[in-house]
Amino acid sequence: MLKIFLFGTPRISLYDKPIKISRRKALALFCYLAMRDQPISRDALSNLLWSDYDPERARADLRVSLCAINKAIGDDWLVVDRDTIRISPEKPIWLDVLAFQTAVQIPLTHQHHPDEVCMACLPHYEAAYQLYTDDFLAGFTVPNVAEFEDWQLMQTEMLRLSYQQVLRKLVLGYSALQQLDAAMQYGQRWLGLDLFNEEAHRYMMCLQAWTGNKTGALQQYLTCQQILLDELGVAPSDETNQLYQDLKDGILPSFPIIYYDEITPTTPHNLPPQPNPFRGRSDEVAQLIANLKNDDCRLLTLTGLGGSGKTRLACHTARQVFAFFPDGIFFVPLVGVFNRYAILTKIADAIGFQFVEGDLQETQLFTYLSSKQLLLILDNFEHLLEHVSLVEQILQQVSTVKLLITSRTPLNLKAEWVFTVDRMTEGAEQLFLDSALRVEQRFELNQSEIIQQICEQLAGLPLAIELAATWVSVLSLPEILQEVQQNKEALETNWHDIPERQRSLQDTFEYSWRLLNSTNQQALASMAIFSGNFSYPAAKAVADVRISSLATLAAQGLIKRNAQGLYDLHILIRQFALNKLRQSPEQYMTVVLAFIRYVNQLLVDHLPELRGEGMLAAKNSLQLEFNSIRAACMLALEHQQAHLMLDALPTLALFYDIQGYYQEALMIFQQFSHAKPHHDLLSVRAKIYWGRFARLLGDYSLAKTLLLQVLEQARMFPYELASAYIQLYHVLYNQDHQQALSYAQKALEIFDELNLPLEKGMVLRAFAEIKTHIGLTDEAILDAQQALNLLRPLGDIFELAPIYRTLSRLYIYQGNYDDALVAGQKSVALYKQFDFKNQLIRSQTILASIYNRTSEYEQAQIILQEAIALAEQLQLDETLMYALLEYGTNAYYRKTYQDAIDALEQALQLSQKLNMEMFSNYLKINLSNVLLDMAQYDRAKSLILQAVPAFEAAKNYYGVVVGNNMLVKYLLATQQIEEAHILLKSNIHLANQYQLTVNWLTAICYLGELYYMLGQSENALRLIDFVIQHDSTESAIREEAIDYRDKITLALGKEQVKKLLMKPVDLDMLFN
Repeated sequence: MLKIFLFGTPRISLYDKPIKISRRKALALFCYLAMRDQPISRDALSNLLWSDYDPERARADLRVSLCAINKAIGDDWLVVDRDTIRISPEKPIWLDVLAFQTAVQIPLTHQHHPDEVCMACLPHYEAAYQLYTDDFLAGFTVPNVAEFEDWQLMQTEMLRLSYQQVLRKLVLGYSALQQLDAAMQYGQRWLGLDLFNEEAHRYMMCLQAWTGNKTGALQQYLTCQQILLDELGVAPSDETNQLYQDLKDGILPSFPIIYYDEITPTTPHNLPPQPNPFRGRSDEVAQLIANLKNDDCRLLTLTGLGGSGKTRLACHTARQVFAFFPDGIFFVPLVGVFNRYAILTKIADAIGFQFVEGDLQETQLFTYLSSKQLLLILDNFEHLLEHVSLVEQILQQVSTVKLLITSRTPLNLKAEWVFTVDRMTEGAEQLFLDSALRVEQRFELNQSEIIQQICEQLAGLPLAIELAATWVSVLSLPEILQEVQQNKEALETNWHDIPERQRSLQDTFEYSWRLLNSTNQQALASMAIFSGNFSYPAAKAVADVRISSLATLAAQGLIKRNAQGLYDLHILIRQFALNKLRQSPEQYMTVVLAFIRYVNQLLVDHLPELRGEGMLAAKNSLQLEFNSIRAACMLALEHQQAHLMLDALPTLALFYDIQGYYQEALMIFQQFSHAKPHHDLLSVRAKIYWGRFARLLGDYSLAKTLLLQVLEQARMFPYELASAYIQLYHVLYNQDHQQALSYAQKALEIFDELNLPLEKGMVLRAFAEIKTHIGLTDEAILDAQQALNLLRPLGDIFELAPIYRTLSRLYIYQGNYDDALVAGQKSVALYKQFDFKNQLIRSQTILASIYNRTSEYEQAQIILQEAIALAEQLQLDETLMYALLEYGTNAYYRKTYQDAIDALEQALQLSQKLNMEMFSNYLKINLSNVLLDMAQYDRAKSLILQAVPAFEAAKNYYGVVVGNNMLVKYLLATQQIEEAHILLKSNIHLANQYQLTVNWLTAICYLGELYYMLGQSENALRLIDFVIQHDSTESAIREEAIDYRDKITLALGKEQVKKLLMKPVDLDMLFN
């Protein structure tokens, strides 16, 4: 399929492969043909793009453009004849503009006013919103072609107006659904496109008010008022002024209406009036409506926790389906009803039916109902399960009646459709506000953040939210938040119009608890030990829970099963059940120990998969249970059972590393290292991981201190001793190469003695990384390849991906960019496959380095921008520093020098913060390179003279060669020819001695430039051409060499240059 994207800069792909049309007018022509989708005359196309040309030349240029299009996409996508041209209607083509226009048009066919919105409209408007990524052909121009510019402007304006209508409908729809965050997002985008649109300002005022931000709502009006005055010289309309006055007076506007279904107000009903608007639950309402409309669904039971809002949801849903029940919808409250006769009486009272003497009441009622098409809502049925046969009789004998029942427990009938009412995921804050305003009309609406935190603490349970809101008359919002954090069970009210069992959370939960048998009570209490998701095997292992208990508890809404097949307890139920468990200290400790042992084994079992091909599945599995893993760690520490988690620490550390949870890892391993009672191996192992995460967070001083302590403590534990050595290598890598290499050698000796190929491969990679810096590039590559040979058969992704990255870096030093690219792409692919973000950023940085050196600057820039954003998000200073260095290099190559300086100076600050002196010196060299091109010679010289002596003192020969090359560049720029010549000869020798091919070629290029400056054009030409022809030359150096060759060619003439280049080159002679 040919895909054409015209929103934003035009893009084309053919079977998902990007296509580039080389000529700008050819691309403009293709865009025009795509939008017209009909035959266009050649004359019209010539006038569109070549109106200032004579007809013959215009037609010739049109033919050239057609050739460019055919060359890019193939010659069968255009239909071209003598007079007209069009894109082939027979070919599979997708155009984003057409898809957008279609998505906008579909809702206009719905059976409501075009200005209104129904549930079916929203997916289409959402699709249109996603398609409109930018204005039509944004950023694309064809200079000096007025006709095309006029057409482009007209299309842009028409599509932008359609887009504004899309945004308006989305704001309207999501406001009606009370999904206010989404509505706010669309409203801000709408206002950004049309600042003078008062309707958009009014909606933003309403949205601010609905979210409790009264100050923001009033400020929005003032902003609107100022914009209209400054730009148009007019005041806001009466409608806008009235809304402002209402908001000042504390009067909230009503929410807009969204159509679920056509409502027939004449339908008889006795639905109870509600004290406040219905909030949230749009998805649940839509599903329930669909169920009630389904002919197969005659018994629909809403189950869930007490206080979850079952009754309110049932009544609200019923109001949406009046049209389907012309004979009425009737609410039957069953609180206080305890026998079959009372149920019949309640139903008769609700529908207005009176029994007469004679026939059985059931017979009379069923006969009356048999001629009615109505819906009965039987509310609070859980205490009447012994009379469920009455429900069955109604279904069997009255085929025209449907039943909507609320019950904490399902009825367990074959005909029953069960819908579990869960916590509120939207509208909770509004529910709190509504309830608060009922008890305190002067309640301020400008503390939405605290209200959100209160609702989160209460996990979206409507009854709990309403109870907490009643406290606003005696407590401030921060005080309410503190109270619910410390004592949720204290929530209660003295309302007389709700059942006693719902006047406090404690009473509500106690009522549900009493409905359980002892086995299910024990199961619920034991499962409260899990903090978050848990599986059936976990529940069985920890609490010996039966499947029947899970089914019963899930049916009553006391536990919930999610899409992954895992279970969870509502936070308030967990707290209640955990208190029940703690009432038996012996049973509590039995469950705690079983829980710790289970989590320990869970982590141990996941280690092989986490290091291999199963990494992604293992990581996702552990993430689902991570709250319980955290809880097990805390319980083990709290109850002095940390030694039970000893075997789990390697998996735990690896998981923290993969997920980037460095701060949490630092805290947990610190606590394990100090756990009571003292356990030698646990302390040593935890301290190694503590040091590792301190290093990853940039605290090298702490890491070094901890790891040196381990060297004293781990003499009896050879594996841990070697692990400490390798961590110390990483700490000293950018500080003291020789000492770091010494530690790596000690680690290798131990791992070799223990015959551990995985760990040997890990150390060999370390050797490879550091040997390059001390001038042993060939040895480094051999070490890296040996490591790869050890690791590849083991399938350990955690070590295999970084060895590819190391090889990529080494090949770059050699100038072997093809192999570097292959290795770099393998590393990036592995990290992306397993979503290992920290290491992915580092591998992306290496990949960008290759693209920088092969002139693919745009590709490098895209990769680096993504890497930097992710590093900043994860707060990874060291990783960010590496990415900024490469971004600075990229900006330098793109000749955006200020961007380069900004990036490199930020990286330098990070390296100094991290105390990475060696890397700071590399950054100084890179920064000086940019400064030299900007003719800031004094600062450049200062940075070079700081870095080179430091490299020499550390015997970092790679750094010495790079620094000397930069010093040569400075000397040449400042016409210090003799000093440059002396330094170049020694640096060429040094780069060659330590196999630093890329830097050797750079030095040769500078020598060629020096000869040119001395007037020795022939010698200069031979050296410069040697650099140009060499496969390992960096693209930027090659471009510089080509410039000099062109200058020499201009001076000597092409024929003379050709003759000179035919002679063999004696490099040794030229070097001297």
